[in-house]
Amino acid sequence: MCACAPPGGGRNAVTPRLFRHFNMIWVPDLSKQSMITIFSSILKGFLDTNEQNSLSLFADPVIKASVDIYNKTINEFLPTPSKSHYTFNLRDLSKII
Repeated sequence: MCACAPPGGGRNAVTPRLFRHFNMIWVPDLSKQSMITIFSSILKGFLDTNEQNSLSLFADPVIKASVDIYNKTINEFLPTPSKSHYTFNLRDLSKII
C-alpha cells in the first residue's frame, strides 16, 4: 500500500513501471457545499446545548467564512520545495470548528 499526490511542489512524477505494482484509487476532494453541510451540523449540535440562548444561528456564517478561508488558503498557498509545509487538509478546517 502506498499513497502519493500529483507531481509539483517538490514531488516527482511516479513512473508507470512502479505503478504497475499497485492498484490505484482516487479520492476526490469534498465540494464546498458538502463541507458546509458537514461542519454546520457539527457546530449547530454543539451550540444548541442551551435552548434559551441558542447560538446556532451563528453557525452558518461562521462555517461559510471558515470554508471560504480554507479554500482560498489551499488555492493561494501552494507547496513548493522551499515551502513544503504548505499542505492543507480537512483536519486543518476541523481544528477551527
